[in-house]
Amino acid sequence: MTLQRLVIGFFVRLAVLYAVLIAAWPLMKSSYSAFHRTLGATCLSRLGEHGTVTFEPWPENDPVRDTMVVMVNTSVPDARIEKRMPISARYTGYFPTVVVISLILATPLPWPRRLRALGIGLLLVNLFIVAWLGVSIWDDISDPLPQIPIHGFILSPWLKSAIHFIVANVVDSLVACSYVVPVFLWIVAVFGRKDRERLLQPFIGGSVVTPSASTAAIGSGEKATPPTP
Repeated sequence: MTLQRLVIGFFVRLAVLYAVLIAAWPLMKSSYSAFHRTLGATCLSRLGEHGTVTFEPWPENDPVRDTMVVMVNTSVPDARIEKRMPISARYTGYFPTVVVISLILATPLPWPRRLRALGIGLLLVNLFIVAWLGVSIWDDISDPLPQIPIHGFILSPWLKSAIHFIVANVVDSLVACSYVVPVFLWIVAVFGRKDRERLLQPFIGGSVVTPSASTAAIGSGEKATPPTP
């Protein structure tokens, strides 16, 4: 199979998988939103000594929002100082997961290797989702209320500025978090050292692998053999 056909096949499979998984959101909304809340509550339930975070179902049937993040400062006796942050599991979890799954399953690799990469990719994307949520919560929770910071302590100015910069330029960008970052996660999950060496071989000198040899190696999972001079 030629390299051109492999590339075309990859993009066709990618488009089909992405379209099917995105269209499946109405069926997946309830179960994935529950998983998303459980993931957040498991990893981000405590913030410092007095900060607690809970992930609650959105009380209304909203087409976008499905989760309410409730941040509470328990340092003040007999007072409930809290902030609420609505989020969407669809945009902060499902979208990047769909992109990673689609990219990995569309990659022309032997199925055992593809499934192994899928497991790695799912682990990486969920770690990214937790980091995404964590940075968002820290940015929101470090904005003081009129009387008292909710988390019981104030971030240093440089750290607050750094977190806010990340939120404003990366976390709040649907394109960056749902599409750009998943591409890097796909590269990490799918392409090993030998793959990177094979891709870089034409640029670092030595024998150049012909397109047909590279294509055969990618499709079969075998190591490409450079042509004999």
